[in-house]
Amino acid sequence: ILAAEALETSRAQLAAQNAMLEDSNQELSAREEEIARQNEELQSQGEELERQSEELRVANDDLASRERMLSRLLALSRTLAGELSRDEVMQTVCESLADLLGETAQASALLLREADRMHAYCHFGFGPEGPKRKQIAYESSFASLLLSRGQAGFLQDVTLRPEIVILEPADGSPFRSVLGAPITARGRLIGTVEVYAREATPWSEEQVSLIGSMAAQASLSLETARLFEEVSQAKRRFETVFRTLPIAVFACDDPECRQVTANPAAATLFAAPLDTNFSPFSPLGGKLHGAVYRGGRPVPAEELPLVRAVRSGQEIIGEEYDLVFPAGRRVSVLMSAAPFYDAQGKLSGGACVLVDITLQKNLERDLDARRRESEEASVRKTRFLAAVSHDIRTPANAIRLQAELIKRTLGEPALASRLPEFVQGLERNAIALVELVGDVLDLTRFDSGKVELQEVDFSLGETLLEECEHLRPVAAAKGLALECRPVDPPLWVRADRVKIGRVLGNLIENAIKFTDSGTVEVSAELRDGSLELCVADTGEGIPAEHHAHIFDEFFQLRNPERDRSKGRGLGLAICKRLIDAMGGAIRFESVPARGTRFIVTLPADRTVSRPLTVDRFASGAARPSALPERRGISGLRVLLVEDHEDSRLATAELLRAEGAAVLEATNGRSALRLLDEADILLLDLMLPDLDGFEVLKLIHAKRPRSLRAVIVLTGDSASRSREEIELLGVALVLEKPIEPARLVSSIVELLSR
Repeated sequence: ILAAEALETSRAQLAAQNAMLEDSNQELSAREEEIARQNEELQSQGEELERQSEELRVANDDLASRERMLSRLLALSRTLAGELSRDEVMQTVCESLADLLGETAQASALLLREADRMHAYCHFGFGPEGPKRKQIAYESSFASLLLSRGQAGFLQDVTLRPEIVILEPADGSPFRSVLGAPITARGRLIGTVEVYAREATPWSEEQVSLIGSMAAQASLSLETARLFEEVSQAKRRFETVFRTLPIAVFACDDPECRQVTANPAAATLFAAPLDTNFSPFSPLGGKLHGAVYRGGRPVPAEELPLVRAVRSGQEIIGEEYDLVFPAGRRVSVLMSAAPFYDAQGKLSGGACVLVDITLQKNLERDLDARRRESEEASVRKTRFLAAVSHDIRTPANAIRLQAELIKRTLGEPALASRLPEFVQGLERNAIALVELVGDVLDLTRFDSGKVELQEVDFSLGETLLEECEHLRPVAAAKGLALECRPVDPPLWVRADRVKIGRVLGNLIENAIKFTDSGTVEVSAELRDGSLELCVADTGEGIPAEHHAHIFDEFFQLRNPERDRSKGRGLGLAICKRLIDAMGGAIRFESVPARGTRFIVTLPADRTVSRPLTVDRFASGAARPSALPERRGISGLRVLLVEDHEDSRLATAELLRAEGAAVLEATNGRSALRLLDEADILLLDLMLPDLDGFEVLKLIHAKRPRSLRAVIVLTGDSASRSREEIELLGVALVLEKPIEPARLVSSIVELLSR
């Protein structure tokens, strides 16, 4: 039993153990299943990890590629950000495109539109020969598609679009695929960047985006290059203008004007080296600016226009200053200054311009002086016209009255005895009237610049002595000694002998007129290279208050009643104009109660060299006759052409009284018909039908053999030059009114020559 119980117990224990083992087996099976499941999960996770690892590797490779691309883009951006020219920018973009796209692209180009063509300005990867052609028609180009859409795009296979033309290499296989993007400038589409592949290529979005970025970078860089070139050109233009500007310019690049540069014109104006610091606060610049004056006082540095403009920010426009330099050099300038501002609007410097207005100021002063002279001349003209009117009317009235008296002698025998007195008065007033009109015409001619000089070589000593001999009786009548002291040794002069004689005669006559006792001395001498002619008297002198008007027209001393026997007040005015016309000067020295000296100065070049001869008048020999011995004009055929009837009849009768046979003509045509019958032609220039010069030209072209001389009678000898008249074969010009004796003697002298 025990054994059975033990056995039973053992069995129970074994059963229990079996049950426990079975439970353990089941638990182990469950655990094995769990482990198997977990193994499967681990395997699945391992596979996922391997997949993720592969993705990470691909992502790392992609990131590395992108990093390299970004590095290249950054390097490209830095390169393009430099100061590159337009051509350098385009070439850099072309070389970078293919590099950035890796093995996909074999070539790149940048094309710009020019009218109806696309021009490849730069290219890369086309081989040593480059593109087959660098220009393609715009309408058929791939670029036209990009520019019409305004965005990046590509053709995977160009062969499928035969109407589209792209750049092709000169050597090697053609390209089949193209990717490009438009370039913009100033808001306009101007061209494209393009890359090419020899295989049909499905370009990725990344590549499309990349070339779009490259196109944008190229647009920005090209615009920057353009702006840089414009700035560079503007800078070069400014430097050229600054350097060559003929007006002085100063510029400073600091708001304190501590460093001031100048252009060559400014450096020349201040006689300083170009590299000088012209700052008024520098030692040398301050010394140079010490020459700046305004209102007669030096201008402090702080008041100079450039300093004021830079410190205040205000523009200074057109202020007048004087530059007073050593050795008396003085320059009037107009200064203007303006400030410079930087990008933030802060004062950074300024510029100052100096314009030389010395000439304008001198002209302004001259204009003021001339205005005053004009006003004074207007007053003198009014006085002149009043005096002329009076002086012409007075002898004209006398002539009219005396002519009436002469006419009445025919009916009143009582007056016949006084006929010589009336004739003498008529002649005296006629001469006075003629002289007055002649003097007035001379003044008018001189003032209008119509002074003709007939320059010849003549002996100055002879001329002085002739004028003295002519007036010696007048001086003797007043009990005056008239002394003549020509220059020794005898001197020859080249000038207008008649006008010199007229000046000397007028001065000597005035000296005699205003000297009551003592001496009138005429002398000549060479002084400091100039020739001086002097007429000195011991008269009452000229009061100081009248010195300024002594050469005015109609100005007379000690003649308040305007007695015409004492002159007309035109002589000195005419003398001054005659001497001025000959390039000389006339002045006077006068001391009241001690006399007056009039000095005529002629330039040294008026003297001429002549062989040393004995002056015919040096020893006071008698003056020769002024005219050759008269042989008369009896039997001479004279053709007188004059349209003024009274003048023609009177002249003809006077010539007939001398024995001449006179033919009369009233116009040019009738004169030409009578020309073959004349020995001498007396021709008035102012004719009613033909101008006298036309008549002279016709005679000069076909002159009769019998015509021995042509003499012109004119009241307007200034209308044509004497040289022009002489070229037409005229032997002599006589100005109206003509003295009968002078007319006859002139004809005789011509025939004797």
